[in-house]
Amino acid sequence: MPRFNLLYKNTILHEKSNIFSFIFLLPNKVYSIKCMDLSEYLYILGLALVPFILYIGYSTKPRNGFYYLSFVIILALTLPSIITNGITLDLGIVSYLLISINASILALMLIGHWFLVDPTINRVGMKQVAKFGIASSALAMLNELISITNSTSLLSPLLDYVVAGLFLATCLLVSGANFSLNERGYSGVMAATGLSYLSFLTSIGAVGTLLLVS
Repeated sequence: MPRFNLLYKNTILHEKSNIFSFIFLLPNKVYSIKCMDLSEYLYILGLALVPFILYIGYSTKPRNGFYYLSFVIILALTLPSIITNGITLDLGIVSYLLISINASILALMLIGHWFLVDPTINRVGMKQVAKFGIASSALAMLNELISITNSTSLLSPLLDYVVAGLFLATCLLVSGANFSLNERGYSGVMAATGLSYLSFLTSIGAVGTLLLVS
């Protein structure tokens, strides 16, 4: 009887895995989403966001409310993993660098919205963060193309090209945001914020595929 229950439980878990993989349009026998990895991803995203928030705060001198909002978001990102796994600092450097692309764009989004509250803030820090997003996404794209050429990637050929395309789209969108910040009017920052939203989605698609799909 216990053996039957164990087999039944494994069958149910397998069916749930099939359904979950189907939602992400990925064959279960090839790819699977790891819930623990997702928690770790959010944890690293929160940690990677900290230096960008501090740099933007130092360079743009926003009102104090910007720090409160930012660190509430950081706490929301890191708290689930801290509760589950404790404070873990054993982070892979490659994973951290990839997620820092997402973090830089998220920081750009936050300060862009804060511009609604304080339209007098300096844009120099915003442009520097945008340039980091441009350079890092371009390097990630080149690294992915090299992996395709050398056949060292763990992804399927189709996903390899999709990831490279998403990094390219991220680079172009953040470049558009950077150029928009040259516009002195209020609309320039709003355009940059809107483009950062789009680049955040494409960067998550690229980084998430590399780190969460195996």
